[in-house]
Amino acid sequence: MFKIELKNQEAITIDSFKDLTDSQRQNITDQYLDGIMMYNMNSEVEFILSSSLEDNNAPFNHDDIENNNPWGDVEINGKWLELSEDDKDELLEECQEKLEVAESFISILEEKLEIAEDNGNDLQAEEIEKEVEAAQEAQDKLQDDCDQLEGIDCYEQYPEVMEWILCSSHLIYNLKEAGEVVLNGEYWGRCSFGQAWSMDCIIQKIAFDVMAFEVDETKAL
Repeated sequence: MFKIELKNQEAITIDSFKDLTDSQRQNITDQYLDGIMMYNMNSEVEFILSSSLEDNNAPFNHDDIENNNPWGDVEINGKWLELSEDDKDELLEECQEKLEVAESFISILEEKLEIAEDNGNDLQAEEIEKEVEAAQEAQDKLQDDCDQLEGIDCYEQYPEVMEWILCSSHLIYNLKEAGEVVLNGEYWGRCSFGQAWSMDCIIQKIAFDVMAFEVDETKAL
């Protein structure tokens, strides 16, 4: 359980970030951002990045952009995932290991089925046949997942920065740790626009992580 102290407001006690109401998230984020430097520098940054293609003395260039990693989309178990090459390899290895386990399990069941049939135990054989069918369905699903993973192009898409925002070093550090695009240790490459920064989900999550402290559940009640 976590507790967040707010100025001139009652403290919030909550189990997790996802349990916060929109109003609570906004209040926490507003207090976190109070005094933190954030300026929209999109025009200036874009100009420097463009100039850096010909000017070796530019203060930064595209090579200074971090977390600008490509990814590919794939649907696994009804959910769309955005995977980097490393994520893909890790998930594929895990899927292949499960597939090997499924194949071994089916082999064992088929041996049991053969024994049951040889012994004339029709009832037992019928039950095992159902298990084999279920295991084969699971195996087919795992094979399909492996095929899907092997087929995705993890260099298909790159983060699309909508605006560059000059931020304090503390906020930049947290944004970088959260996997957000950052530039030169100073700028956040925000991949969305059209709403206040304090309403951005990643900023709200950082605000929660910074301001919330864990408490003993029995004492919080």
